[in-house]
Amino acid sequence: MRRGDFEGVVVKVIGDNDWDGVKDNDEYWLLREIYVEEPFIYNWRVVKEENITVSGGFIRLVNGSKVYIRALGFNVSVKIKGPKDAQITYVIENINPQFVEYPNDAKIGETWIEFTTNGDFSITPRDVESFTFLTFGDHRPGSGTKQPEVFFKIRDLMNEDEGAFIIDTGDLVYSGKIEEWAELLKVWKFNKPVFVVPGNHEYQGEGKNIYHKFFGPTDYSFVLGKYYFIFANDVKNNYKLTSSQWAWLEKELKKAKALGKRPIIVMHAPPIDPRPEGDHAMNPTDAKELLDLMKEYNAFGVFGHIHLYWYGEKDGVEMIITGGGGAPLYAKPDKGGFYHYVKIVAGDTLIVEPVKVE
Repeated sequence: MRRGDFEGVVVKVIGDNDWDGVKDNDEYWLLREIYVEEPFIYNWRVVKEENITVSGGFIRLVNGSKVYIRALGFNVSVKIKGPKDAQITYVIENINPQFVEYPNDAKIGETWIEFTTNGDFSITPRDVESFTFLTFGDHRPGSGTKQPEVFFKIRDLMNEDEGAFIIDTGDLVYSGKIEEWAELLKVWKFNKPVFVVPGNHEYQGEGKNIYHKFFGPTDYSFVLGKYYFIFANDVKNNYKLTSSQWAWLEKELKKAKALGKRPIIVMHAPPIDPRPEGDHAMNPTDAKELLDLMKEYNAFGVFGHIHLYWYGEKDGVEMIITGGGGAPLYAKPDKGGFYHYVKIVAGDTLIVEPVKVE
């Protein structure tokens, strides 16, 4: 429904025969959604008459004078436009306090930092020579709402493992319906920051809106140690990037080169399918363009979409495919068809270790 500046969702309930809003035993309900792509405002809000603009994250919630910001990396900053008279409390979520500089009087948890200030601030990454991160993807069920049992095993093992953060390469739920998201979010319990790219299964219909509500923008980047992480959405345009995305990606790669950092590109669909007869990859033209850029800038790739584990090179480009998070597998075990997550040590080089999960 659109009226003026308002856009919303209309839900029609079919089967509520007595019109009381209660699903009785003799009633069979169907829900029909009419949705639009919500015009999300991620980075700017007015709080206590102060204009707040966020970089490196997005404003998830404002509750009175408390602002909840979900970090999209290890460098989060806020600029205030106004008198700067109000004391505002910020909760920076989805961040690892061990790897950033933050105010001395801040409260911290495993994945959050809370402090109060009346001015601008920046949370910046610490200088680290080496760190470990974990990655997995494609943990959606084969159908329905309940996450596969192996997803819980992988989640718990990653929580027990060391790592600065987790990368999720997408396909979080089966078809993007709100009831599927509800089941996932009940069990979304990680003790490390999780940085996500959308998969084709959740990024459709109402699933797009829900994805943006919880995970924010789909194209973003951050720096940690010797590496420059670049996340991009390659499912919204039929496994291609738009012209604006290509321009942004090349700009990000140039930034990485100028900083002397090795790029790590994260997308859902990979540029290749390593199976002999496989065709589960990006659009061929875009795939070639991506491989050419990655080779030029010595970028490493982290992808999902194909339900297996693969680590190798294509045209001089090093990459992994990690699609064994719980969805039905696409290959035999000796060809990478096993459930897993991947542990990567990021020092002078990248050391890649798959962790099999039974």
